[in-house]
Amino acid sequence: MTFKPDKTAIGTICFITYNRGNLLLQTIKELLPIASKQWPILVVDNASIKYKEEYQQIEKLAESSNYLFYFRHNENLFAYGNILSLFDLVPTQFFTIVSDEDRPSIAVLNKLSPFLRENSDIGAIQTSLGTVPGVRQQMAHGFKDVVYEKGKGISEFGLVGNYVTGHIYNGNLLKQLNIPQRLKKKSCSKSILPSLVPQYPFCG
Repeated sequence: MTFKPDKTAIGTICFITYNRGNLLLQTIKELLPIASKQWPILVVDNASIKYKEEYQQIEKLAESSNYLFYFRHNENLFAYGNILSLFDLVPTQFFTIVSDEDRPSIAVLNKLSPFLRENSDIGAIQTSLGTVPGVRQQMAHGFKDVVYEKGKGISEFGLVGNYVTGHIYNGNLLKQLNIPQRLKKKSCSKSILPSLVPQYPFCG
């Protein structure tokens, strides 16, 4: 797969998925009619062994869409390996990570796009999370709009909220700071991605 989003795309919605093709297929079908060229969707399948038919349907949908792309790893890289692969797969400046059981708000991402274009030095954004029908309310949490200056990445940002869905990362900046390489060396888990990069501003 060659992931070539529209040149005007500011970010990519990245679904990291393993053995939940049944849930993800329904989500993709609901998102496609409102998909945005500013935020194309990339499904990264971590060599799933279940729900292969559903993943094949997602792949077929991607073949006929300008806003949906599908990539399958040849082997299971585990959660952290799947996340780290995004730095190689995603060409847009920003990307947001979404679990295969969750749904992103495309409307909010589109609204956020002008801010990202004007603030290319933002390293990461920790977004508020709502709920969808059938999900327990206690899984939702909200953050005030605030920009953290350099040096406050760990205490004010990195240690608050460790769930992967909703985080937005500046892939270009992280690569410039060798963050992916540092993570690969330490075989770090997804939960500490924000805390390793306190050198630049964060949004919460």
